[in-house]
Amino acid sequence: MKRPLKITIIGGGPGGLYFALLTKKARPDWEIQLFEQNRADDTFGFGVVFSDDTLDEFLSRDQESYERIRDKFAYWDDIVIHRKGEKIRCEGNGFCGISRLALLTLLQERCREVGVKMTFETQIEAADLETRFADSDIILAADGIASTIREHHQASFAPTCVMKSNRFCWMGSTRPLQDFTYFFKETPQGLICAHTYQYEPGKSTWVFEMSDDCWRGWGFEALNEDHSKQKLEAIFADELQGHSLSLNRSLWRQFPRIFCNHWYHNKIVILGDAKASAHFSIGSGTKLAMECAIGLHDAVLEHAEQSVQKAFQTYDDLRRTPVQIVQHNADVSLAWFEHMQRSWDMDPMQFAMVVMCRSKSITYDKLIMRDPAFVEKADTEWYQRYFEQTGYDYRQSRPTPMFTKFRLRDLELRNRVVMSPMAQYSADEQGNLTDWHFVHYASHATGGMAMLYTEMTCPSPEARISLGCAGIWTDKQEADWKHIVDFVHQHTDTKICMQMGHSGRKGSTQLGWEEMDYPIAESGKNWQVCSASPIPYFEGSSQLPQMLDPAGMDRVVTDFCGATERACRAGFDMLELHCAHGYLLASFLSPLTNQRHDEFGGSVDNRLRFPLRVFTEMRRIWPQSRPMSVRISACDWKPDGITEADILTIAKAFHDAGCDLIDVSAGQTVPDQAPVYGRMFQVPFSEMIRNAPASTLEHVPSMVTMAVGNITDAGQVNTILHTRRADLVAIGRPHLWNPYFTRNAAASYGVTVEQAWEKQYLAGQQQAYTVLARDREEQLELQRKAKPKRHYKESH
Repeated sequence: MKRPLKITIIGGGPGGLYFALLTKKARPDWEIQLFEQNRADDTFGFGVVFSDDTLDEFLSRDQESYERIRDKFAYWDDIVIHRKGEKIRCEGNGFCGISRLALLTLLQERCREVGVKMTFETQIEAADLETRFADSDIILAADGIASTIREHHQASFAPTCVMKSNRFCWMGSTRPLQDFTYFFKETPQGLICAHTYQYEPGKSTWVFEMSDDCWRGWGFEALNEDHSKQKLEAIFADELQGHSLSLNRSLWRQFPRIFCNHWYHNKIVILGDAKASAHFSIGSGTKLAMECAIGLHDAVLEHAEQSVQKAFQTYDDLRRTPVQIVQHNADVSLAWFEHMQRSWDMDPMQFAMVVMCRSKSITYDKLIMRDPAFVEKADTEWYQRYFEQTGYDYRQSRPTPMFTKFRLRDLELRNRVVMSPMAQYSADEQGNLTDWHFVHYASHATGGMAMLYTEMTCPSPEARISLGCAGIWTDKQEADWKHIVDFVHQHTDTKICMQMGHSGRKGSTQLGWEEMDYPIAESGKNWQVCSASPIPYFEGSSQLPQMLDPAGMDRVVTDFCGATERACRAGFDMLELHCAHGYLLASFLSPLTNQRHDEFGGSVDNRLRFPLRVFTEMRRIWPQSRPMSVRISACDWKPDGITEADILTIAKAFHDAGCDLIDVSAGQTVPDQAPVYGRMFQVPFSEMIRNAPASTLEHVPSMVTMAVGNITDAGQVNTILHTRRADLVAIGRPHLWNPYFTRNAAASYGVTVEQAWEKQYLAGQQQAYTVLARDREEQLELQRKAKPKRHYKESH
């Protein structure tokens, strides 16, 4: 017969306590002990926040603790945004607040009832952990964001810690609050945001957040807690309405973004903020800890008696992705607050939309379900502003921002959706187009998007990525492209843009569905590649590229100029220069791939010199009535890569040279990149370029941008446009499996204005609109009928 397990928990926060409670309740025969360095009634902070969905999970796990906790809830449905003397309300957001001390006390009570042994005011040294508790089967490290266990075992847990730039402190107040409320305050030193909510009658949490420059400007670095409190009471006197602030270790801090790449070591497993931190702006620290406690509990119950290591790995498998998603949302929210001044010039409802949608988890469509009146007001403001800026009048038709026109020079686009350039690897070995290209581009052009991009098309044979890449250096290639362009123009209202680029050190490689980025396997078919510096893409596997010399630069410029003339004669509506993804021109821009010591290396101005020369020569040839764009990688996803300051300089330089649109991508510069994927994961880079000039660069108009990167539904498109994160939205992979992405969205929203179908397909239009509009209305109606969850007793 197996002996009962012994589990030791270090840390008495909500995560450690909840794991202890659930596990002891399920296995009374197991010995579970918990050690906490502070007193039982010590707590730092004031209130904690839970969403309705999180509370549902708690309800299903331990009815007794849930019943006691919900008695203490302060519930709010609305989020209120105070800014520039205006108060904007968004309904339909279900959250509950509770005193952190009350939560800990209730969980401690339940732990005592089920038999957990708890020891307080006891410091456990990390170095002694495995010897002191040698007889424990599992040691749970739940010792918080400053975990000494994590730090002692850094080599095993492999934590990353990035200290974020904003300053913040937690205080309390006696001011009652009916709603979760953001107070945005413009001060002579900069913007300050107070994140506030009531967690019990007569007590509310106030988290003050500001930039480091603002913090230093106010002199907070020289003030103690009490003097900081007095200064904040003076700054927020109107908002506090005569109430004072209270302190509880209310120290000024910067947020540490922590993530452990490994979650267990021997018999030690890590939990809560010790493992992964989530910024307070989405209220997820305690949520993450308790949800991970549930996941660990499930894994331990299922596997620990047979294999503790299997239990730990199951916990990792269950929780890693959900934790990364929440942390990514928190990171994006945090980044918005670090740059909230970029949105300060917005009209009231647009600013409120940004606040609501900042983490990307809430979209335009979700807000319609939560609070249709809020979205209606935001739309009304958006259409009025757009009419004043452009003369396009959608104040009556209201087709959603996605289906409004947009102009670049003389090019008018019927909506804001673009099909991204996507390599087809289907040309013949001489770079000529095949039947595949005609079918691909001609069929997609009937999908309703405003514009489609060609795959990266090469100005010379040696500029190709692979033997399957299309070119535009011969008369035949020019004629074949013209055949496609003529079909698109004759039969559809879709515009077409040629993306032109040179592969650089990533050339002479296999097709995308073979060993991508590795040299061509067949002997004798590779060609010499070049780059800004002689650095191979894969060390030991890729060719050593030749460093492009002045004569080589001249040849490249000549090739691009010739290809530009051909693209013009072929009738393309727009031309894009590819300066991203580690290809030749991008290799000059990134310090990771440009290690030159001449006038083309070093400073960002020098690194820009050759790509800017290529663009300037192309712009000189390309008709002034037709727009040009540039694709850039706004992040290399690797330390010491391209910086935000670099990107703003690069974007401004192209803008000043006549670039009409910055196509904002990221990465693919080096093979050992570590991108942070997620929904709309590259959109913040577009938002930065689109909005930063208004706040950081004098006398520079806001640059037009196009967002790209895991954008998959119409609600996301409308969110991006509504919140000024981009002017156009490029959809890639979804267009491969659904060329009618835009048609489906128009039918779902019921949009008919200026989105004409091709005559041959008109017979199916009415059915599409009927079916998709009905499906959307059914979804909205289900949401309207759903009763809001109220996790407090009716008597409250």
